[in-house]
Amino acid sequence: MRINDYTPLLVGKGVSSTDIQSYVPVVEQAIGALLDSLIQRRAETISVAGIYPIGCSATYLTVFQQDLGPKTGCVEWVNDLARRHNLQLQLELNRLRRTHRHSKISYADYYGPMMHLYKHPGTFGVREKLAACCGGEGPYNFSLSISCGSPGSSLCSDPSSYAG
Repeated sequence: MRINDYTPLLVGKGVSSTDIQSYVPVVEQAIGALLDSLIQRRAETISVAGIYPIGCSATYLTVFQQDLGPKTGCVEWVNDLARRHNLQLQLELNRLRRTHRHSKISYADYYGPMMHLYKHPGTFGVREKLAACCGGEGPYNFSLSISCGSPGSSLCSDPSSYAG
């Protein structure tokens, strides 16, 4: 399972933010069904990761370039999607914990720590919180047509100073 099941919708054409939000329950039900299946097959310990603040990624900053938050510079409505997903995921995990009391189901929060980094980059020695270290041209060093490592891509000189 990918950490971001919404990428095809977010990068696709003609899908509104409201339409994308309507997929959250569908994604959560699919995750719940998968986890239930794993538990039925005797999985006892499961860790499930939430989504990081994807509205801060160079991909979505390049695609949308609007509704940027004043404190972070991230695409707010995309981060709203990530927060909603994470909240619904935690509710689904709580349901599974009640149903399968013998299993250990944990949640890994990527959103909170990453958002802290985006709000306080200097604390972590980060100089470029939104730009990609490797990629193409543009304000975020990202291009949909040039992937990291491909001919024509660029590489930053100090990866530790980049959050993305």
